[in-house]
Amino acid sequence: HAAHQLDLCASACHDLANDLTRDLTPAQPPKLSTAQYTALQALAKGWGCMRASHPRGSARIHTGDGTRITLATFQSLVKRGLVHWDTSTPLSRGQDINLTAQGQQALAHHQANKAPDTLPAPAPGSAVATTGMRR
Repeated sequence: HAAHQLDLCASACHDLANDLTRDLTPAQPPKLSTAQYTALQALAKGWGCMRASHPRGSARIHTGDGTRITLATFQSLVKRGLVHWDTSTPLSRGQDINLTAQGQQALAHHQANKAPDTLPAPAPGSAVATTGMRR
């Protein structure tokens, strides 16, 4: 009977350790479309607001740098938990939009995986590498 109890305890500990490891493993940030990435970049600069110009007007997203964010792109960011949208103020006064911690992580992850904008160094002996060298 004691061996059976010990076996049950070992099994429970193993399952608990697996659950803890899975919970502590950071989730991969979601892949972003170009529009989502551009929207997160604009909102990360510090200011975003959803506003309707009049009661029957459609809502628009305004950013400090003038980046245009479509409602579809905005809704996809909200659905993924990448932005927080303060609905406590009326739409006519403007509702603040901020990145969540998940949004900041997704933006940072996307920037880290973005291809470098610079060209690789030319190979030794190539025409570019030898330009200006005297023999």
